[in-house]
Amino acid sequence: MNKLKIHQFLFTFKDSKIIFYFIALISTFFLLGLIDYRLGSYKDESFWGNVLVEAHGMLMDIFLLGLIVTIFEVLRADKEKIERYKEEIDDYRGWIEAEAMHRILGNIKRLNRLGVSKIDLHACNLQGAYYASANLEEARMWHIVMNNAIFWYANLKKASLFKAQLKGADLKGANLTSAFLVEANFEGAKLEGVTLDNAIVSEVDWIEKLASLSVKGIEEIKEKYFIDPKGFDNIKLDDKVVVYKCYFLKRKN
Repeated sequence: MNKLKIHQFLFTFKDSKIIFYFIALISTFFLLGLIDYRLGSYKDESFWGNVLVEAHGMLMDIFLLGLIVTIFEVLRADKEKIERYKEEIDDYRGWIEAEAMHRILGNIKRLNRLGVSKIDLHACNLQGAYYASANLEEARMWHIVMNNAIFWYANLKKASLFKAQLKGADLKGANLTSAFLVEANFEGAKLEGVTLDNAIVSEVDWIEKLASLSVKGIEEIKEKYFIDPKGFDNIKLDDKVVVYKCYFLKRKN
């Protein structure tokens, strides 16, 4: 019975570094104490003073070592979580079901809490999703489906929304600075208060086309922005350079 309890205890804590360090510390104290006893060191008057000095130094070393180990463990655990959440998003990529949307959205929120915004969401389903103040800066969102989604005040700076489906999406107050909006479908979208500085589009009359798509907030966009007619070619998409005529949105002075 005693052997069984010992076995269960060791099995429970076999992966715990704290238990390992504690056992090692106790064993070291015991071994050193036994050696000093055999050598008669305890009879020397200066022995206890030296012990006190060394004890302070050892406690400081233990504290620093424990702090370093703890920080390392936290960082390692966070890294593993990030990889797991990204893998789960990948598992649901391409699914159209509502369950896929909820799973992907949940993982986006978890990644945001861990400080991650550059997330690969290409071909993901977020139709009807709600997430205010989402951080998707530099996210890869090609062919994403966000019809009727609500992403108020989302950070979409430098996000790639190439051919994204955003029909009826509510992006009130979203930051789309330097976002790649080529062929994104904004039909019926709500764009009140959005920031579009240096956003990239594929039509020189993009703002006028938004007006024909019943986009809300279009008057504000017309008042604040114009499209630089110069344009440019050779866009980098997914580490590949492709020829695509594009234009920058510029803020009016």
